[in-house]
Formats: sequence, structure tokens, C-alpha cells
Amino acid sequence: MKYSGLKLIGILTAVVGFSIICINIYIKNDSSMKLTTTIPSGSPEEFAIFTPGCKIPKLDPFHPSVLKHILNFTGVNLECTSVPMVLEIDNKLMINNKHALYNTKIKCYFKTLTRQTEGRVLYGKAQPLADHPPTPIIDEFVMAECLNESNQVIYQDFFAFIIDKPTVEERCRKVLRNGNTNESLSVVLLGLDSVSKNAYIRHLKRVDKLIREKFNFVELHGYNKLGLNTYPNMIPFHTGKMENEYPFNHRKVDLNILPMVWKEFARRHYRTLFAEDCYAMASFNYLKEGFDKQPTDYYMRPFSIAVDKSEMSEKVTEGCYHGRTEASVVYKWILDLFNRFSDEPLFAYSFLTRLSHYSYNMVAYYDKPIYDFLVAMNNAGHLNRTIVLLFSDHGYRFGGLRTTYVGHLEDKLPYFFFLLPKWFPKMYPNYYANMKLNERRLTTPLDIHATLLDISTNLQRVKAVDPSSRSNSLFTPVSLNRTCSIANIESQFCTCFERQQVSVENESAIAGAKLLTENINQMISSLSNSCAVLELKQIIEVSAHDVDIDRKEKELYTNYLITFEVSPSKGIFQGIALFNHMTDEYTIEKNIDRLNKYGNQSLCINDPHLRLFCYCSINLGNGNDTDNHNNTRVNSNTYSP
Repeated sequence: MKYSGLKLIGILTAVVGFSIICINIYIKNDSSMKLTTTIPSGSPEEFAIFTPGCKIPKLDPFHPSVLKHILNFTGVNLECTSVPMVLEIDNKLMINNKHALYNTKIKCYFKTLTRQTEGRVLYGKAQPLADHPPTPIIDEFVMAECLNESNQVIYQDFFAFIIDKPTVEERCRKVLRNGNTNESLSVVLLGLDSVSKNAYIRHLKRVDKLIREKFNFVELHGYNKLGLNTYPNMIPFHTGKMENEYPFNHRKVDLNILPMVWKEFARRHYRTLFAEDCYAMASFNYLKEGFDKQPTDYYMRPFSIAVDKSEMSEKVTEGCYHGRTEASVVYKWILDLFNRFSDEPLFAYSFLTRLSHYSYNMVAYYDKPIYDFLVAMNNAGHLNRTIVLLFSDHGYRFGGLRTTYVGHLEDKLPYFFFLLPKWFPKMYPNYYANMKLNERRLTTPLDIHATLLDISTNLQRVKAVDPSSRSNSLFTPVSLNRTCSIANIESQFCTCFERQQVSVENESAIAGAKLLTENINQMISSLSNSCAVLELKQIIEVSAHDVDIDRKEKELYTNYLITFEVSPSKGIFQGIALFNHMTDEYTIEKNIDRLNKYGNQSLCINDPHLRLFCYCSINLGNGNDTDNHNNTRVNSNTYSP
């Protein structure tokens, strides 16, 4: 969107030589937020990526500007201390009736959990459990309940099992009968929500030490997000296209229509698994329809729905199933799949959200479960034929950390690792060399999709692509000249720029902030009966950088990254205003990010994109602000993605 603007008159704060400029700006609002900006320039040693096409600053995970937001969770485990009344042993359940805690007679039952629809679970009839002999379980998901002598439910727990599925086994046999007998690599994708590369370094220290000491690994230092939140980053990851390239990109669509990458693996003799922990925050369900038909052979959503709607969820520590962590339950399900089909190719995808989405410090609680899973998989020999991807969708998007310069870049730079079998470098020296080369190149979820497609063909169809391609398998070299524009990264999300600080009183910056606010109001104008008109309250920070276009035209443009606050919502937003010195016009980037959570402010509308901006008129005078958002068990109507 273009606007007439002021001629550029502000003088940019100079960055001289190889110096580091640190600028502190105090934001005068109710939160007393302090914004710290640190801008590197010059020396290659100061950059994680230093190529002709892209220079990404090397970020200090423990920079003084972020340390005040970080709690030392190193070595701290999530304490799930509740003693279980029901135990699982070798796909059997039994009452833990001999524990001293239970000195009264109890009766325990289990009920099967079956997927009825994407959002509904069918509960089976109660079947009795005993302390001896253990009861064999032949169902995929079950809920166990125990009653006291007054027939009151005093205990609930949930268990997930891997079972044989006739239709799945027949499909796999059919592929084999058609001649696909090549031994294939299995794939495990371990995703966490909102974990930057820096957060990984700060909080997943046991995992990091294990990776560097025990595995052949590839670490992507230039992995740059493509979209604002989870969904627009996972869509290119899984489908190879951007979210906005699908014409049906709205809520009321069965997402089975998408060419998800697990379908390619399923066509090639793979059994597929998809597991998430929190159903309300699921990648393809938040303000989306999800999947009308179960998308993978093994699908954990019915289990997670039952857990979050249970009485147990209100009584146990967040992230716990009595004596087990929620993460360990998910990872055990994947491990069970590999133990059950140890000689077959498998595709397992997990994405955990509950702990990391709301706290950049609670990421540390995933350290032990991931470490234990990798050790168990390795000890069982499964990693000798498996490629593991450890990754996140983006960094932390809200709060004090996000308002620092380091936090601003962290949001756009999630962590990403490949763990490869020990024999891989020797069998595929060129592919391995290319992957190591690409550690220091600009990469995106589109490249991961291309890489997964190559793995699905057992590396039989790897081929180089044009250097200008936005999608590049990491088994082939990524171009040194790749820019954000080539990689399809919008300016707002690009980390390749060197920025210069601009005064918040700069007239061009003020004009840009007003136009960004006007742009937000235009976006919600169709909802004027529901959403209040927003007004610019203050400009918090402004920085400028070059434009990712032909070098001859760069001097014609200035990109302003503007952080500003609006009223009455107290929303803090960040957007880009591109100023054309020749035409004296602004172009507003379509993506405007919100840096603080909106909580219940936009419950009056359903549009997933406009919820970031809408302040429901009904809230005027009610003091309904973002503080109402801090729920423990997340309701699907109040989640901020």
C-alpha cells in the first residue's frame, strides 16, 4: 500500500567502522518497558552469516540486554511428583495398589478414546483394571480412572500405545508388492514452539552437549523464518508453498487438501505419525478447521483433546501427567513406534507448544525429555537408520525480551539441527559436504521441504537447482548470493540487514508510524461495528536499513522498521514503511507484527489475522487488556499465536 509522505529529512545515527552502538530508549507506558538496541557493523567475525547476499549478526545469547529477562533453568527438570495409581508395563495397565499412599480400597477402570471428528472424542465403556495380573491393552489411546469407596473419581490418567492397523499394513505391503524394496531412511522431526537459536543455547544445554559429542550434526546458523507465527512457517515447511499461495487460505477448509510432506512418505512404504501436546494451540487447528480425515497413520490429537478436557488437567502441574512429563509421553509414543516397526521406514513428526509458547524460560523443561529420547533411540540402534530434525518455527514473539535488539532478531532465527547416521558422511560425502557448507548460508522452511522430499526418495533424485530458486535442497549448495528477496523472505522478517538507529522524533519516522496505524485501521475497517478505531500513542523505536533490491536502486529507498504503541488497546506493534525518495511515497509492508499479547481483547471476532489488531469496542471502559491472557490450561478462544 502506497502513501504520499514527507521527504526524508532525518539524519541517521551513524555507525562508524567496526563499532557496536548500544542505544537505550525508555518507553513511557504502563509497563515501564525498556528497549535496548545493539547494532553490529563491519567485521566478518561479528556475523553468523557473512556472504555477498546476506549478513546476519552473530547474537550473544547472554548479552546484558537480555539477561535480565532470563532465569537460570540450567539442569532444572520439570518436577512431576504426583504418585500414579495406575502403571503401564509392556502395553499393559495395572493398579498401583501396593503403594503406601493408597491405604483404602480403590476400584480402577479404563476407557478407550477414539477419534470421532477433528474436535470430538468418543469414550468407550468402562472396563475393569486389577493390580494382578496386568490388563493387556489393544487400543491406541485409553483413559484410566480410579474411584474410592464412595464411587467418587479420585484419579485420572492417560496412556498412548502403538497398535497394528490393518489398513496401514495393507498399504505398506502394496507398495512393496509394486517393487519399492529399497531400504529407506526413517525421519523424526522434533519441533518446539517459539524457540530461537539463542534460547536453544541458553536452555537446552544437555541436548546440545549430547549432539556435539555423540552425533554427526548439521546446524543451520542462517535459518530464517518466513512468517509471523506457527502456521505460516509450518505451511512452507510441510507443503513447499507459502501460506498466501493457497487461494483457500481461510478458516473453513479441510486442510487435507494441502500436499503435506507426510503424504509423500506414506506413498513410499512409510508409516506416519503426528503428535502435538496442546490441542487448542495445534499448528493446523488454531482458528483453522484442521483435518476432516485423520492426516497420518498415527495421530495424537484425540489423546490431547481428552487430556486437556479432563479433570486431571486441572489438578496436576502444567506439563505433567502425574509422575510423567507430557513431553516424555509424546516422545515415548514415537519410541514405541520405532520399537514396534524397527525394520520399517517411519516418518514421525512432533510439535510441542504448551511450555515454550508462554515462557522463554520454561523451554528448559524440554531439555531432559529430548535428551532422554535421543539417548533411548540411539541405544536401541534406531538412529543408525534415521535422520532427526530438531527445530522451531520462530523465536519468542512477545514481552520484554522481544523488545531488545537481540530479541528482535531471535524471533526471526529459530534453531535447526539435522542429526545424521554415523555412516552418512562416508556413504554420501558430497551431500554431507554440501549440508555442512549450508550451515553458513541463508536458509528457510522452503529449503527444509525440498530436503525432506529428497529423503523421501532415499536420496535417489537429488539435483541442483537454479541459484535464484527460493527452494533449495540442503543436499545441494545454497547460493552465496542468495538474498532475502531470492529466498522469499519479506523485509519484516529478514535478518540480513545492517540497521542504523533513527530518532523517534524524525519527521519521516513519525509519518511512517501514523501511516502504519492508519493501515491497521483500514485492515479492521470491515469490522468497525466490533473493533474500536486505534490511535497512535507513541513511537518506541525506529531503525533504517537498505532495501533488498538491485544495488543501483538502493539509494532511492529507505526501509524504516518502526515500533509503536496504539491506544486504547495498549498494543505494541512493529512494521516496515518503505520510503521512496524519488516519488516521495511510502509503501507499507503487509505484515505488521504485534509484540505484546492481545489476550481477550479480540474475542468479538474470529479472523485469525485480524485478532492481532482488533480491540473489541465492548472493552472500552472495561479495562480489558492483555493481563487477562495468562491462563494455565489454554482455552482455544483466548490463545495468542
